[in-house]
This record gives sequence, structure tokens and C-alpha cells, in this order.
Amino acid sequence: MTSDTSATPLTSVATRLCAAWGKLGLELGAWPVPHDLPADRDALARLIDVAPASAFELVHAADGPAREMPKLSAPQPRSRVLDADWTVPFVVRVGPLLPWAEPLADWPAAWRTFLRHVLSPAHAERCEVRIDLYIASPHAYSRFHADPSHNVVHQIVGRRELRVFSPFDRRLIDERSRPEVFHRRGCVPLYREDCEDAAVSLELSPGTASYIPALGAHWLRNGAKRSVAYGISLRTPSEFREKHCHAFNRRLGALGLAFAEFGLHQRRDSAKAAIERWLLRRSRTGGAS
Repeated sequence: MTSDTSATPLTSVATRLCAAWGKLGLELGAWPVPHDLPADRDALARLIDVAPASAFELVHAADGPAREMPKLSAPQPRSRVLDADWTVPFVVRVGPLLPWAEPLADWPAAWRTFLRHVLSPAHAERCEVRIDLYIASPHAYSRFHADPSHNVVHQIVGRRELRVFSPFDRRLIDERSRPEVFHRRGCVPLYREDCEDAAVSLELSPGTASYIPALGAHWLRNGAKRSVAYGISLRTPSEFREKHCHAFNRRLGALGLAFAEFGLHQRRDSAKAAIERWLLRRSRTGGAS
């Protein structure tokens, strides 16, 4: 059995996950995946229309990796985004699904079991798993960005090209952009065409999936048909610690105080994260002890 990795740095966690999932994708049947989730049009329509309003996001698809994706007004019923006569290129996100989607009731336990083998029992219990549904119109782009979580994209319908960049490429992720990935999710770092030669290119077809490491910038391009995919986001204690450390540094910066960047002093980072968590708990309880 592996030892407790509650203090495992992000790089070590990423290495373990890369070794488990593989850098070049994986077969859909190899891990806990959404076999029983809806994929046909009628089932998707029912899922979309019963989704809470807060779980539904419709954006104008980008026409390139560097383009913006402005929000669109959701049609009524919302399942109209699936209609053949919908002419605006779009990307829909529905989720997180776990709180209300009945087919996912048994997923958390399945993923905890998987993570115990990859990481450790103590580490696995403190991980957060999120599942989202993504639907994209033909030839739509999903803009270039990095996420503060490990992601697995499971392609169900259609084909997409996925371009993944190393989270250790300092041209993209450095001491300035790294905190912003946690603060402004989905729009950092800025796209750099000169980094494309370093990307890994994968084709996602129905029944395949791919792992995207935390802080690994990426973009996707849809094929000639509509795409349906499920995305699983995994945040380990390492990502939560970094998120809270960056947030505490922002507090210090707002007060005009100097601070050490994340990653220079592990114990100091842990202390900052602990203080930030305490401040968040205190704000939620109105300052009560």
C-alpha cells in the first residue's frame, strides 16, 4: 500500500496520474466512465431541460484557439440547442452533474476506489470529483486555457481534435499566469502560436478519452458533426492547497505587502493555505468562532 500523500506536491500527483492514465489517452472502458449517461438526442434533451438554471451555460463557440467565447441567452426550452436548425456555433456546459443527475449516484464511490489505487486512501478521500456535460456544434473551437484541476475528457458522440501543452512550459505557465489560472478559470494563459510545436495532438473519437494534467493548457476543435462529451475534473489536496495559497497572496498584495510566490517554501505555502481556509470559514459564519 502506498503511503499517505496528503503533503504530496502537485508535480508528484501529476506524475502518478500520468502514469495511471497514460499521456496518449485511454480506452473508455478502462476506468469509471459514463457508460450509462445519456447520449441520444431525446435523453440529452431531458437532461438539459431538468438541469438547474445555475448548471446550464451556453456560449458562442470560438473560431480559433485565441478567440473569446461570449455568453449567449439560453433558448426556451433549453434543449433547443440540440435542434438541427440552430445556426449559431455554440458550446454548452451542463454541470456539475453530481448533485442532481440520477445516473451519477454511484460515481463518487467508484472514483474513490480508483483514486485509492493511484494515490493513497487518505489522499483519495480528500479529492473532489466534478462531472460536466459538454455539447459543441460542428467545427466549433473551445478556446485555449488551463484549468486548476486534472481533467479526463470522455468523447461520446462526434470527433474532436485536442491539443495539450505541458504544465511545465514556462512560456505559458509562469509565476504571473499560474495564480491567474486559479483566480480566473477558463481564460488563462494567453494563446501563443509559437508554442504549438510543443503540444501533444490527440483525436478524440466515440469511446475514447484523454487525460489533461492540472495547469496543462489546451484547446479543442470539433469535427464536422455535433460533439457530445463528458468531462471529469479532479482536484486533489495539492490543488486546493495551491488555490488557497494564491488567494492568501492576493490578500497580502491588496494590502501592499510583499509575499513569496507559491512553490518557493512548501511549509510557508501550507501555512498560508491554512490561514486562507480559516478566513473563508470565518466569513461564512459571520465571524463566529
